[in-house]
Amino acid sequence: MPPTLTAVSGVARYEAGAASGLLNATRQAGGSLDLSILVTVLDTVSAVGPACGSRGHRQGRTNMPGQ
Repeated sequence: MPPTLTAVSGVARYEAGAASGLLNATRQAGGSLDLSILVTVLDTVSAVGPACGSRGHRQGRTNMPGQ
């Protein structure tokens, strides 16, 4: 059963629209929070510097051939 149907299955018919809107707003907020956590973790990991030495973007360097 899809999550939306599960979330609004126990709601009165006249409140289904409000319940669906609340579910969608919660889903949007959760997605934003998940994305911000992911970006923070990846930025922290890249600031530490992986073994391949790709920290050049933090110091203004590029790894382009001929430079």
